[in-house]
Amino acid sequence: MTPRSGPMVRLEQVIVRLGGKAVLDGTSLSISPGSLTMLVGASGCGKTTLLRLIADLIGCQAGRVERHFERAGMVFQEHRLLPWRTARENVAVGALQSVPSTTARRALSEELLAACGLVAEDFAKYPQQLSGGMRARVAIARALAAEPTLLLLDEPFNGLDVARRLAMQSLIRSLVDDRGITAVFVTHDLAEAARIADTVLVMAPRGGRIVHRTDLAISVEERDPGFVQAEIARLQAHPAISAALENIGLPF
Repeated sequence: MTPRSGPMVRLEQVIVRLGGKAVLDGTSLSISPGSLTMLVGASGCGKTTLLRLIADLIGCQAGRVERHFERAGMVFQEHRLLPWRTARENVAVGALQSVPSTTARRALSEELLAACGLVAEDFAKYPQQLSGGMRARVAIARALAAEPTLLLLDEPFNGLDVARRLAMQSLIRSLVDDRGITAVFVTHDLAEAARIADTVLVMAPRGGRIVHRTDLAISVEERDPGFVQAEIARLQAHPAISAALENIGLPF
């Protein structure tokens, strides 16, 4: 397949009303193929609504939406694993439509769980037997089982300690690089964005508008703690970002 040259997703002056309120009010953005884009904003700014619009889970009342991807996979904040199914079986659920064979689904599930950092002895465990970081890995593997060209992540690492969160950030970055996936990642943490993003989009506190875009040209391997702290300081010094984020997004 020839790589797409234009945006994979483009929104132009989109308006989404929920319960009579304009959650997104004139939102515009573009997502480049093969990139990791981080949506950063305070709670209630419309990040999740924007992600759901991109995934075509909700519609808009005005504006233009262009989607140029075959399939989207989504990882939710709560992970939403089925408690009565094992890790392997949860991942297999994601492959029900793309892989008809039970044997092939099992093999794919184990391959993806291993790629996401789980070991064989964990495959048969139920969600309640797994740590928070392990459940996040299962949720990511399940999303990948649908063979998405666009991966959408809605603050999937909430509640994880610093070490696990850093490991999961590295995992997402490697999946984007190794599998050629385009990813859109919702966060409220500027440090997370500075560590792994290709593009950082900062959203206004209300109305879901993009108030600032930063493209990070430096490779992830070169982003040491000093770079991350300097990038956070640079971003927070911008008036539009400072007004949008106030006290959130401080480094660990």
